[in-house]
Amino acid sequence: MLIHPLDHYDPSLIQDLADMTSEEHQGLLDEAAEVFGDQRDGFGGQHYALRQFQQASAYAVAGARKLVCHDMGAGKTCIALAAVDLLDTQRLLVVCPPIVATNWVSEINQWLTPVFATTHPDQQPGKFKAAESGPWVRRIASGRKLPDAPEVGSLVVPSSLLQRDDVRELIDAFSPDAMIFDEAHEYSTWQSQRSIAARQLARTIPVGRRLAVTGTPTESHPGEMANLLAITGQLEAVFGSYGEYMDRYTTLDNFGNPRALKKRLPELASIMDTLWVKKTKAELLPHLQGKSHDWRLFDVSTTEYRKAHAEVIDNIIEKLGGVHEAAVLDDSDIADFADSFGMGIMSPMFRAAGRSKIEPALGMIETLMRQDDSSPLIVFAHHQDVVNELYGTLMDETDYEIDVLDGATSADDRGQIVDDFQDGQIDVLIASIQAAGVGVTLTRSHRLVFVEHWWTPGINAQAMDRADRIGQDKLVEVTHMVAVGTFDEQVHNVLAKKIEYVGVIDPGADVGESQDMESSITEIIYDVVEAAVNKARREQKKQRKSSKKSKR
Repeated sequence: MLIHPLDHYDPSLIQDLADMTSEEHQGLLDEAAEVFGDQRDGFGGQHYALRQFQQASAYAVAGARKLVCHDMGAGKTCIALAAVDLLDTQRLLVVCPPIVATNWVSEINQWLTPVFATTHPDQQPGKFKAAESGPWVRRIASGRKLPDAPEVGSLVVPSSLLQRDDVRELIDAFSPDAMIFDEAHEYSTWQSQRSIAARQLARTIPVGRRLAVTGTPTESHPGEMANLLAITGQLEAVFGSYGEYMDRYTTLDNFGNPRALKKRLPELASIMDTLWVKKTKAELLPHLQGKSHDWRLFDVSTTEYRKAHAEVIDNIIEKLGGVHEAAVLDDSDIADFADSFGMGIMSPMFRAAGRSKIEPALGMIETLMRQDDSSPLIVFAHHQDVVNELYGTLMDETDYEIDVLDGATSADDRGQIVDDFQDGQIDVLIASIQAAGVGVTLTRSHRLVFVEHWWTPGINAQAMDRADRIGQDKLVEVTHMVAVGTFDEQVHNVLAKKIEYVGVIDPGADVGESQDMESSITEIIYDVVEAAVNKARREQKKQRKSSKKSKR
């Protein structure tokens, strides 16, 4: 096992790598490659490659910087995966919020899995396919059987399950030699049970091979960073202990709560600059314009979606003429009906998929606004109840200036809202994709979040162009939310297939490569119509069986 002590490498080289923000320093990367080596064969597969600043950050993290704190969209995930690859990791443990576990599996499969597929091509899949994603990745999921531990590869564990005894036993059996804690700011309370469990787990892995990933390492006081530093091993190595760190950089207010000791903040800032890689996207990508696309997969509750699916199935059976008529349809008939129905038949499922993303959308909005509250945010949705709930919750729970641009907005109000937005008086604009997709200029913002999408790519493109137009002097950053376990995934595959996206920040977010391009809208509808026909056939068999019993 390779162990990289925190002070093993030339600090000036590490600093230069951490400070690298442009794409014009190949010589520095060549120097780093002589020290750290290259990425292993297969890293990134055939379609993904790191940008130069991402490669530089990965070298810095592999060497000494164990906190990956760049802004959202700068590629923290691929940087962390590149760093553990440089450490010749054989068994990677990723601890992350449950809602992004599937997204981590996707990123690992894009970047790291091709390495293990090269080194261990004959490794077999696990026992329970529902809880893993191939021979080299296992994902633990609540309510499912635990997978077996792979010989080499990656194990993704939701942070909510970290305290379970059987999960810890599986982690022990896996014997990880590197670890990534994602959204590490969620462990900011030193005495919480989850923070204690995180520290206990971290201590089983050598210092230098534990990474913490977060775009917001602290919000209120230095004490919030203590657990992050303990997880990575930097707290004891640099500051001595938790008590010494807190005594030096915090004090207590009248209520006994920690707050920053202001006179020592410059000293702490100087030290932290040697412990993390942390740049804003403005620093990393000042030369880019156009659009970048970041597709985020979210594990959501599918209860409402499953009910909607059942409703659609019953509605289709009714439209097909009832159970008996639907049961006799063949494949050709199913294809004809699928072609004639159109996406309108899927409306309840479409709405349920959108509603399932409201909670993670609120978290995404809060994260983006914390990251940069000087730049407004445009949040696009389609269904009115999604628009209304986003607006109502943000109004009730935040101090942001919020407004809505939807089909109910009058022409006069529409013009006033646009003017207010362009004048910087609105922090978050909740916008209907269709109502706000034409006839307005919203170039004050360069950050868009699509909670929902329209299934016609041109409609979504028009909405994006409200910000990406004459007058926009920044890269327009588009975050796409995808609800795992819903037909949301299939619809996004279709959209990605039909649109040629450009200007991608993170190679892993390259829609043209990272999405499976197997579905079409007709195929999506065909699958649902086929499910309706199969249900009708089952119902018909039940009716016949019941009829035979009654005749006896």
